[in-house]
Amino acid sequence: MQMMKMIMHKQALLTRAEAFAPLAQTILSPDFDNIWVIAHCRPDEDCTGSSHGLAYMLKKLGKNAAVYCADAFEAKYDSILSPLNLPNRDNFAPCHFIAVDIASTELLGKNFPYTDSIDMVFDHHLKNTVEAKQKLVISDAAACGEIILTLGLVLHIEMDAPLAHCLYTAIAGDTGCFRFSNTTHLTHLAAAYLYSYSDPESFARLNRIYFEEKTKSRLRVEGYVLTHTGYYKDGKIGFVGLTKEEKDALTSRESDFDQLANLAKQCSDTEVGIVLHTLADGSHKLSARSNSYFDCASFCARLGGGGHFKAAGSTLWGEFSFLKNQIIDTAVELMEKYQRDGIA
Repeated sequence: MQMMKMIMHKQALLTRAEAFAPLAQTILSPDFDNIWVIAHCRPDEDCTGSSHGLAYMLKKLGKNAAVYCADAFEAKYDSILSPLNLPNRDNFAPCHFIAVDIASTELLGKNFPYTDSIDMVFDHHLKNTVEAKQKLVISDAAACGEIILTLGLVLHIEMDAPLAHCLYTAIAGDTGCFRFSNTTHLTHLAAAYLYSYSDPESFARLNRIYFEEKTKSRLRVEGYVLTHTGYYKDGKIGFVGLTKEEKDALTSRESDFDQLANLAKQCSDTEVGIVLHTLADGSHKLSARSNSYFDCASFCARLGGGGHFKAAGSTLWGEFSFLKNQIIDTAVELMEKYQRDGIA
């Protein structure tokens, strides 16, 4: 019975297989070797799990592959990354480059030397502006991890527990542990398929690490956001900004400021949560998350960024208070349009 379920799940996940054929053919070429799989800067669960999962799959094919990221991966990922035993990227000169979960070149990080040499892109963002020889963007995939899983099935990669843990991390991360509306029946089928290759306790442990455990400094940051969020347009917009000085007073860990926009929209009347905070290089990171009708991608596009309908962001430069007012004014303008159109 268990084997029959696995076969059924696999067949369902292969409904997109035809789109993968040209890229799979390139990957299987003997000349396609010495590969860097590129993860975006400030890597999240989807990027971390997808990039390392793909590099591990390439390793299973006998390829020399490593993961490149401009930023370090957080310690919370050690339990899924250590078993992969991937080579260090500095151990060989790269000849080919695959970008994973990267919608724009700015996410490659500063001074990335191979921007014009990217061979492939695997992504699920609706708007992808990365130039590559081959590109596969599936915007209705809940996470890039779903795409990499299907690629593995097309390539006939043997699934094992380390690979299952990587891809589960990717999929669970970008769906908020299957709570967000981007979660589809294929997302659940992907998770069910991965569950077949490890014990339930290992997945429960990953869920605790990613969605429950928090450092004391993270709790301080969350407390600040919850008590300093300002509300606009009858509470439908929640906004909080943190300058470099305000951040330094809370914690020195930059990772403690990830995924805060969801907190800014937790009030029952709030449709969209928006967070702006200053990074070490003087730029400002904008994040927006919505519950229903607010188009975060369009909102962030007006501010030089992009992303998904309910989750988007941008990197901004300029004076903090000016940007704060610009962001709030833009959000209010969009909300007023939704109200005029009878959407809000």
